[in-house]
Amino acid sequence: MGVNVMVYVSKILANLLEGFDIEIIEAHHNKKKDSPSGTANMIFDAINQARGGNLEKIYGRSGFTENKDSNEVGIHALRAGTINGDHEIIFAGQDEVIKLSHHAQSKKIFALGSLKAAKYIIKEKKGIIDINDVLNIGE
Repeated sequence: MGVNVMVYVSKILANLLEGFDIEIIEAHHNKKKDSPSGTANMIFDAINQARGGNLEKIYGRSGFTENKDSNEVGIHALRAGTINGDHEIIFAGQDEVIKLSHHAQSKKIFALGSLKAAKYIIKEKKGIIDINDVLNIGE
């Protein structure tokens, strides 16, 4: 549930912190096949929506480049050990930085989130829902 709240809050911050650079860092176990993770992409999509759909993904950075474009969002993926899932969003402005992070200590949290969603579906008996309904977050 926490990562979904983080996505929601990141969208709010992206809207409030106009002009701040944004970078996304994610880390998972060394057996994970996809990169960046679906969660990192979900974070980017939320931030991009808040910024009017004008952002561009930049995967990692190396070598020499021109100055960072204000619409670039760096996405950096790490694969090591048995990390279940770490995600961090950095909002960097002039002389200040805000960091938002989520650390999954075990995969148990994913099952608990699924159970909470299932209980919501049984109780509400609605049609199509999304995680924001379960968390009572208005979009």
